[in-house]
Amino acid sequence: MSGAAEPPEAFIPHRPPILCVDEIVEMEEERVVCAGLVQAGPHAPAGEMWEEGLIEGLAQAAAVLHGAQRRRRDLPPVLGMLVGIRGFAVRRRARAGERVRYAVELVRRLAPFTLLSGVASVGEEVLARGELKFYQREEEG
Repeated sequence: MSGAAEPPEAFIPHRPPILCVDEIVEMEEERVVCAGLVQAGPHAPAGEMWEEGLIEGLAQAAAVLHGAQRRRRDLPPVLGMLVGIRGFAVRRRARAGERVRYAVELVRRLAPFTLLSGVASVGEEVLARGELKFYQREEEG
């Protein structure tokens, strides 16, 4: 499935000013691409997004993927968190006014953990890439 009729907030609890993604560009079963406009503010106080902001954007895209997967299975949302990054490299910071694409793809699922690969880019230029590990709380009951 390409594109999405719903905004990212339909799948994740993040809201401004910490929300990095404002659009779901592509959505598949094990991959999602989200995008977000970099604006001066919490993520880019000096006109450049801090490196951790790129990680946060990828984490939010991963949360969209996790939320959409649960919704497709008629399961309620669960709390999750980023618990590790590996091989993460930042080539440059995003600048205010740039639209960053956050692409994440499932590498492995070992419940309650998932490992995803992520790439943050502007146009064809890769800004950052690496692997992200997430924990999702097991359902109670």
